[in-house]
Amino acid sequence: MPWDLKDNRIAAVKYMHPKIQRKATEIANAILREGNTDEGQAIAIGIKKAKEMFEKQAMIQSGLRTDIPSVFTGYISS
Repeated sequence: MPWDLKDNRIAAVKYMHPKIQRKATEIANAILREGNTDEGQAIAIGIKKAKEMFEKQAMIQSGLRTDIPSVFTGYISS
């Protein structure tokens, strides 16, 4: 079932910037169309990816470099 911004069940999205809300919706619905992920996971991934995209965009616009890898890459266990 496609997800939209009028869906009141997703409390985490209510207080986000509208641009992030729209991008999260777009990403989540694309994931749902692929059919490999359930709705809850698709929404969580959509929100995470949308936030990452806009954080990176803000860093680029502010002049901060984003192409330098973290010194901790490879040291953090998952």
